[in-house]
Amino acid sequence: MFRSFPALLLALLSFVVLPTTPASAAGADESAAVKKLGQTFFKEYLASKDPSAYMEKSPLLTPDARHAYLTIKKKADKDGGLDSDPVTGGQDHPKSYQIVDVSVQTDKAMAVAEAKGFTSIFIRFVKEKNDWKINSVGGVNPEKKH
Repeated sequence: MFRSFPALLLALLSFVVLPTTPASAAGADESAAVKKLGQTFFKEYLASKDPSAYMEKSPLLTPDARHAYLTIKKKADKDGGLDSDPVTGGQDHPKSYQIVDVSVQTDKAMAVAEAKGFTSIFIRFVKEKNDWKINSVGGVNPEKKH
């Protein structure tokens, strides 16, 4: 009986330890993918000469996020134009943002974009098929009534 105890203990530990390792690695991979998507979005958005055109065509956004942005823009155009950028929340913006505080759930994620001297921007992501997409960024939230 004592000879089988170490084997039994080893077998039990393999059931406890092994399944947690891939899940942790998968979670890290998902966080890295979300962070990369957020960084890519801000790099492209801030470099674009026409943010509206970028938002209309960016494959990084969900259709709901795109629609929310265009709704804000259309309403602002009726009222004389945008007073501030709906994504950055201001008239001025930094050259770049850093994505921090990434939190991933199964098919949803949240992150914060930060730049020194500027207000933090909250970003929501959703997983569509196997790709992460931005569903809400800054004031562009498809869940709000605009």
